[in-house]
Amino acid sequence: MPRPLTPIPSQLTSTPFSRRDALAVSVTDRTLEGPSYRPMLQGAHACATLQVTHAARIRAARTVLPDDAVLGGRSALWAWGVEVASEDTPVEVILPPDRRVRNRAQVRVRGDVLLPGEWVASAWGPTTTPARTAFDVGRRGVLRESVPLLDALARATGVTADDVARLARVHRGARHLTRLTPALAEMDGRSESMRESLLRLLVAEAGFDRPVLQHTVRDADGRFVARVDLAWPELRLALEYDGSHHDDPAQIMHDRRRLNALHACGWRVLVIDRHQMRDEARVVGMIRDLRRTAATSRRVDPECDETHP
Repeated sequence: MPRPLTPIPSQLTSTPFSRRDALAVSVTDRTLEGPSYRPMLQGAHACATLQVTHAARIRAARTVLPDDAVLGGRSALWAWGVEVASEDTPVEVILPPDRRVRNRAQVRVRGDVLLPGEWVASAWGPTTTPARTAFDVGRRGVLRESVPLLDALARATGVTADDVARLARVHRGARHLTRLTPALAEMDGRSESMRESLLRLLVAEAGFDRPVLQHTVRDADGRFVARVDLAWPELRLALEYDGSHHDDPAQIMHDRRRLNALHACGWRVLVIDRHQMRDEARVVGMIRDLRRTAATSRRVDPECDETHP
């Protein structure tokens, strides 16, 4: 027979809490193991009705970690508005290398040196600055992992590659700096989604000329026609990435009108979606074919102005 739900003290209903906090209001260990509560991570719990999100995981971690633990990595990205951390993503924190704090389930503790000005107080506790967050993220994994995150952080906060490069010069002995340089070379906050960033990287890997990001197309009278994701203005060729929101019927009608307006200006547009990106070789082939066609039929069209801001 299932154990009945027990009344939850009001101070434990809205946010995660530590075992010590629970014991202080007469909630026993046996009660914490019952159906009224859920474990959030080692030493921290929440009432069973509380939704488990990365925010809740951070709140739980704050109840058991030292006050000076600084959010870093994906948790810092999340705090700056880049929502790449799910409810199952471990909370990442940074502490000085000489601090002996163990990793635990759902918490990843990294020993590292943070200089003054590399972290700030936030609603989620101490958090690495955008530049320091980018410095850490940019040294992780391959470009396809780091660059979309750097793009999203730049878009959310305005941090630039130059900001990160200045910080890197202070940390000349840091690990994996060789990964950071090419990542910063590709970092661009004008990319409007992570998959758009991946499409841009695919274009670079295939050896095509670097496209213009968020290119504005105007007609011969200077009227706005469209802003396209990636463009080769000299060829009047655009690449667009369509996310899932483009499946909405109203959005489909808007997209058709927009494509017709671009075609009327002599532009060729290749639209790539998440399904096509599963076959990258085919996407590269389509881009190559369309570039070849655009180059061989290149002409001057007085109906459009090829300038962009």
